[in-house]
Order: sequence, then structure tokens, then C-alpha cells
Amino acid sequence: DTPFHKNSVAVETLAAMSVVATHIREITSLPLGLNVLRNDALSALAIAHAVDAQFIRVNVLCHAVLADQGVIQGQAYELLRMRDRLKANISIFADIRVKHAQPLVTLPLETEINDIEKRGMADALIVTGQHTSGPADQSLFKQVCKAAQKPVFVGSGVTAQNINDYKDADGFIIGSAFKNQGRVENDLDVQRIQEILDTIKG
Repeated sequence: DTPFHKNSVAVETLAAMSVVATHIREITSLPLGLNVLRNDALSALAIAHAVDAQFIRVNVLCHAVLADQGVIQGQAYELLRMRDRLKANISIFADIRVKHAQPLVTLPLETEINDIEKRGMADALIVTGQHTSGPADQSLFKQVCKAAQKPVFVGSGVTAQNINDYKDADGFIIGSAFKNQGRVENDLDVQRIQEILDTIKG
């Protein structure tokens, strides 16, 4: 879908993601999550509610960032009220210092975390690298784990070779490392997937 729209996606994207999510829900009872890029949290919540998903990922929940789409502002106000209105039991996973973006104003990390958790009411935090498939900075990751009151996930750059560096994480969002040659645009590679799962189990 690149280049991404910064806020509300086109109706055809919303329809397509709804169909895909429905098919995935039909073949698995595992927890299901959605992320509508670049930052369409409302569409993600709507689809998640319709298909009985358990969580959504929101790239910018609070504050504002400068990205290749321009200035992206948080949607916590609209999102939380929509969740209440739908009476949706859907968790919100929110990025902190999200990849492919820079904050308009650099705040102390503890302030950012506090705002996202308590004012944005996120249910979990996500730490990423600077770009897709880029590993999360270990110093930042450790600082977030120390300061956060909610679960912390690593959201980019996790591989079989470095996953143990993030052993304090509550979970991982893995895309590129599951693909041929570690490239997000390639097909899934069963051997790479098995290698990562074996590492986790070990």
C-alpha cells in the first residue's frame, strides 16, 4: 500500500483488510491483531471489532511526529471514545518513538511513556528500530522496560540471532525475519520461521 496515507485510509484499503482479517479469523483461534498504516487507528479498531480480533497496533497514539507522510498526530481521544462506544474488548498496543519518524519535540522518555500509558491509555508499548527490519536500540529498549508499567513488545528487527538480546520483552512483532532473505516484500520462508520458533522455545 506504499506510499501510505497518514490518517484515514481509502475505502478500498479498509474493505480489503476486512476481507483478509475475516479469512484469517476463520482459520485460527489464535489472538489476532491489526495495524492499518500509516496511522488509521479508527479503521483498525473497526475491523478488529468486526472480526473479533484482540488487539490493534497504533503507530502514533499520543504526541506528534514528522514522517515521510508529513506531520502525524496522535488519535487517542477519538480512539478511546470509539472503543467505549463499541464496548469493544480490544487492547491498544502503542509504539514509542516509532520507526520511520521523528518526534516534533523530544520529551524525556519517562514523560513519553507516562503520557502513552496513562493519558493515551495504551495497554502495551512497542519499541522499534529506525526503519522496517531495523533492530531496536538495546539501550532504549532497556530504558522502556524499566520505566513502563505495561507490557513491552519489540516491534522490528527481531531475528533468531538477536532475539535473546530482548529476553525481557513480553512479546515480539516479527515480519521481515520470517521472509526470504529477511526482506519484508518477499514470500514467507518456513525454515526461517522454524529457526526463530526453535530459538524461542530453547
